[in-house]
Amino acid sequence: MVLVLALSLLSLQIQRVQLVQLAADGARLAAIGGTDNELQELVTETNLIVDTGINYKNQMVCYQVSLVKKIFWIGLLPISETQCARKTGS
Repeated sequence: MVLVLALSLLSLQIQRVQLVQLAADGARLAAIGGTDNELQELVTETNLIVDTGINYKNQMVCYQVSLVKKIFWIGLLPISETQCARKTGS
């Protein structure tokens, strides 16, 4: 039982790292003017089922990704990551 919990938490950490990378890549792509289709393709490549959102703050573009992960008997755990990149171009 402890082993199953430990493996579930390890899986959670791996997905967290994937979310950080996806959010950073999405923020950079959005900052250079990437289209919605390009951003969706980026998400599709990760094989994760996530919700996404873009926020604009001054000269920054922030890309947020989130998912809900089931952890063994603990239940559902929401995970969210936001990364920002400086907007380029006009």
